Amino acid sequence: MLLIVGETSDSSVESKDRPDTRLAASQLELIARVTAANPRCAVITNVGHAYDAAWESAAAAHLATWYPGEGFAAALAAVLAGDREPGGRMPVTIARTEADYPGYALQPAPDGKLAYSEGTRLGYRGVIAAGKTAHHTLGAGHGYAQFTWADATSTDGGVAITVTNTSDRAGADVVQVYRDTPEVTLVGFAKVHLAPGESQRVTVPLPRRRFMIWGEAGWQLLPAPLRVRVARNAEDAGHAVEINPTTLPATGL
Repeated sequence: MLLIVGETSDSSVESKDRPDTRLAASQLELIARVTAANPRCAVITNVGHAYDAAWESAAAAHLATWYPGEGFAAALAAVLAGDREPGGRMPVTIARTEADYPGYALQPAPDGKLAYSEGTRLGYRGVIAAGKTAHHTLGAGHGYAQFTWADATSTDGGVAITVTNTSDRAGADVVQVYRDTPEVTLVGFAKVHLAPGESQRVTVPLPRRRFMIWGEAGWQLLPAPLRVRVARNAEDAGHAVEINPTTLPATGL
C-alpha cells in the first residue's frame, strides 16, 4: 500500500513562521490510521522543509520527495516500479525532537533585540555540536542497490575511494566528504552510477576554499595536517583520510 501525504501552499511558505515542524493534524491522523490498518504501508511525503517524522516507525518505508514539481507523477511511478533509483540524499537534517534544532527556543530580549549567538552551528552542524543524534542527518538516505567502500586515500586535489555495487541491479551511490574542524562541515561529494558488480574509483575534488574559516584577520586556512571523513552522511564515522589544505587547488568555492 502507498500513502502520499504532504502540505498545502499556505502551510509551507517562507512568508510566515511555523509553530513546529509537524505535518498537519489531519495528515498525521491519516498516517496513523492507514499504517495501523496495514503496517506494510509505504508513506511518501511531499514536503519542502525539515519535518517531524516520529510516525515513521509505524510505516514499512518512508520516501521523501521534496516538492519535485510538474514531473512528480512520472518520476514517482518510475521509482516505485523500480525502473529508477531513489538516489537522492537528505538536503537538511530532521531532528529527533523540536528542542534539538539550534535556535528553537531562541526568543528576543525585552528590548526586542535578538542575538544570533549560534554562529555557524546551524542545521546539522548545531545538532552534532550539541551532542545530539538526528532522526535523519544531512546526507542520509539510500536507494535499492547496495554498495561497499574501500581504500580511501588523498589525491593531488581531493580524496578518492573505491565504490563497488554488490547488488544484482544497477544503482547510484553518493560519496561525501566532511571535515570536523572547527565544526562538522560538508566539503565535497560525488555521485556514481554503477552496474551490478561494477567497481569504480571515485574522486571527490576538494577546493582549498572549503578549508578556510573567517577570523579577526579575515579568511584563514586551517593548518595541516587535517583529517577528513569520507562518509555516507554527516554522522557516519566513514573512512578517515589525512590531507594538506595548502596543496589543494585554489579555484572553486
